[in-house]
Amino acid sequence: MRGCLSDLDEVLGISIDPPDPVADLATGTVEPVRLRALIVDPQGSRGTYQVSWALCVAATDNPGCSGAAVVATNPEWRRDSSVELRVPPGLIAAAVAADPLRGFGGMRVLAELRVEGAKPQAATTPIIFTQKLAQPRNQPPVMDGLRFTPQGESTLEAPPPPATMEIVVAQPTGLRPVLAPGAMEEYDTVDLAGHTVHLQERIRYSFYVTPGLNIGRILLRSVGGSVVSFGNGSDVEADEPPPGTPDPPGGLILLEAVERGGGQGTLWIVARDSRGATSWLEQPVSSVEVDPNCLGPPPLRGCAQLDFGCF
Repeated sequence: MRGCLSDLDEVLGISIDPPDPVADLATGTVEPVRLRALIVDPQGSRGTYQVSWALCVAATDNPGCSGAAVVATNPEWRRDSSVELRVPPGLIAAAVAADPLRGFGGMRVLAELRVEGAKPQAATTPIIFTQKLAQPRNQPPVMDGLRFTPQGESTLEAPPPPATMEIVVAQPTGLRPVLAPGAMEEYDTVDLAGHTVHLQERIRYSFYVTPGLNIGRILLRSVGGSVVSFGNGSDVEADEPPPGTPDPPGGLILLEAVERGGGQGTLWIVARDSRGATSWLEQPVSSVEVDPNCLGPPPLRGCAQLDFGCF
């Protein structure tokens, strides 16, 4: 689940390099692609995972690649692992034949990553082939860093990982990913009428956290005189504002530490552009308890519970 991880492994993102591979079906020449994946568990992303990859033609009645042949396996996949895949020209041709638009806007083959013991066990992403590369290549929306704004305070720069970003327990903190210069690219494409149009990418962020942290449009409620927080469902995505648009004063989304006494956790931000490129940022987070009722050995009286799990 976005924002609130389960107790099992989970795939948060898959990236394809290059994001716009070229396929010439007339000659059978297909550019290879390299796939990477962000796989995490409640302890972070430093685990070892047993994975397999499959390719198929996407179908509306079958959202994944169930029954498709495995094209690559890795019993010891790690955070820096990757795999190079060469998609058969026949599979791309089959994808074009199954597409009502016959490949207009890109020839899409589905890649499925299966992770042993994950929930859900599989994640998919389209590999979008183009027939010719007529302009600069699409680049992933790389994030240079992260700004954070504790409620009622000034905006700060998060230290580069592996250093931790420090926040206060029960204090909502606004988050603002910082894109690398030029990450929101402009490009030309052709509309359905055959006219060339000039567009700018859109970038959407998805936010994920380990237990002890809440992400989203946090709802605040007063319970017994204390303010507690409840994560607001799946509202854990935010769009990069268009260039020239003022930033929201409280950031794009809120983060709150809900583990009483403080602790350590991890925040992941996955950025996806509107042309199929993906990148991610991992930020360690430490939380500090400042409520005197929640300091010291148990039993702690007057220390309001903040963490109510996933909804």
